[in-house]
Amino acid sequence: GISIFKKSNRGIWFSGAGSFITVLSLFLIAGYNNTAFYPSYYDIQSSITIANGSSSHFTLSVMSYVSLMIPIVVAYIWFA
Repeated sequence: GISIFKKSNRGIWFSGAGSFITVLSLFLIAGYNNTAFYPSYYDIQSSITIANGSSSHFTLSVMSYVSLMIPIVVAYIWFA
């Protein structure tokens, strides 16, 4: 086929950025409209949305601290 970027490898930046923006906008539209990401067939009120699928503030804080500690632990294991 004919390509616009025939002798260039920079074409992925345009298509990659476009794909990323498209997927991100679809997720944001679904999230802001309170759309169910995992709909329940038996009880529509039991569907999983962003609001009821996210964890509490404490759990998210603990996971953030643990994710910051993981590189330190990996570096310690690697140098030991």
